[in-house]
Amino acid sequence: MVRLLACIAAHALLARLLPPWTVPNLTLIGLVQASGSSPGRWLPLSLIAGLSGAMWAVEGAGPLILSYLAAGGIVRGVSGQLDTAEPRVQTMLAAALSVPLTAGWIWLDGHWSWTLAGCFLMHLVMTWCAALLLQRRSAEVSG
Repeated sequence: MVRLLACIAAHALLARLLPPWTVPNLTLIGLVQASGSSPGRWLPLSLIAGLSGAMWAVEGAGPLILSYLAAGGIVRGVSGQLDTAEPRVQTMLAAALSVPLTAGWIWLDGHWSWTLAGCFLMHLVMTWCAALLLQRRSAEVSG
């Protein structure tokens, strides 16, 4: 839970300082890490992540909350097949889940352009890099 709250706070801070598409989805990464470590708590963790995102969302708060609920549910579902407490699995899940979440935001926006496609890719790369950095940091702390 502490890791999720720290990721939410860092996400909110970066969202105030940087252009939106350059901010990695730290909330998603925190949700995957927290839900992966405690799969039985996926629902409250997902609600916390979704509601925190809804607080600063200009529009589309409902779908945003649902997307985090779906992400937490997927992590819970995968936990029966994979060791979701393993940092490498968490990194792969965060990277994989960032694609439909980011694509969903573009779809909700209702606009398509090559510029937006570039922003989409930038956001994914930033999220993937942040997930890798946090994985390394988790390994250093626990190892």
